[in-house]
Amino acid sequence: LRSRLTAREELSIRRTVLRTVVGRSTRHEQVLATIQGGDSFRVGLPEATGELSVQALIDGVSEPVRREGNTLILMLPGDSSSHVIDLRVWLSLATPSSIATIEPTLRLPVGVGRVYWQIVAPLDGHIVWASPTLGRSMTWRFDGWRLFREPSLDDQELTRFAGATDNPLPPGNPYLYVGSDLRSFRAIIVSRVVLWLCIGAFVLTSAVILSTFPRSRHPLTAVIMAVLFGGLLAIAPDAAVLAGQFGIIAMVLVIVMIAVRALLSPTPSDRVFSSSRRSQRPGQPSTRSLKKPVIPDSAGQASTQTLPSSPSEVSS
Repeated sequence: LRSRLTAREELSIRRTVLRTVVGRSTRHEQVLATIQGGDSFRVGLPEATGELSVQALIDGVSEPVRREGNTLILMLPGDSSSHVIDLRVWLSLATPSSIATIEPTLRLPVGVGRVYWQIVAPLDGHIVWASPTLGRSMTWRFDGWRLFREPSLDDQELTRFAGATDNPLPPGNPYLYVGSDLRSFRAIIVSRVVLWLCIGAFVLTSAVILSTFPRSRHPLTAVIMAVLFGGLLAIAPDAAVLAGQFGIIAMVLVIVMIAVRALLSPTPSDRVFSSSRRSQRPGQPSTRSLKKPVIPDSAGQASTQTLPSSPSEVSS
């Protein structure tokens, strides 16, 4: 009797997968977990949560969910065997389209252990920063045109890991993280348009400064740029990779623009990034027109007076 009572009171969560599907006006959260023992499974909700839709499955069988304030309660069989919980929640939660901070809306019980957190961002959104307490369960891939992260486990593998049935997710950009401190799970999603505007403006401003101010074309400028990019790579590697790819595209467009300008209006300078005003060196010939010297009339009269007056004076 004592062992059965202990098994009912203690809830052991072995494997947990938390999914967050980010939408513009709704948020979809899903919890896949393998549990043992306990009488109920309690999940917390954010403060002032409005209407929501809930669906729960225990071992593939639909079960009712009761809401008490900001807590969802799912009653368990209460035996000592293992069960698979599939809890799906849809909330009315708006997300900004430019920059948004994403956090799990469901608060799992204490003692969950290691959790896989899968984020499905919109197709035009990218995660540029994640909490340092999160480990990235992703690998870098290069398809010949771009460098991107690919989750080490896809949807089917995550579902099999938790022991649940397949549940197709809507299309988007998937990211997979792993951690244990659920309170610190946090990520920042930035729209592709905002990334392009920021990086394009930075590249254009740098090109204007380098072409307008000759003193800025110094090796120290390249060192400063390299240090800034290295710091960004250490703090937010995802943002650094995206910035590098968008920066290369922006620089190519700037180079094409400068080449077209050079072809349409060629300059005497042999360098593209050079000042239009060239200082004239001492002793260098100038292309300005020279005025013809004017001989005064007195000089002409003086020259005519020096001529001999008659041939007799020459013979004498």
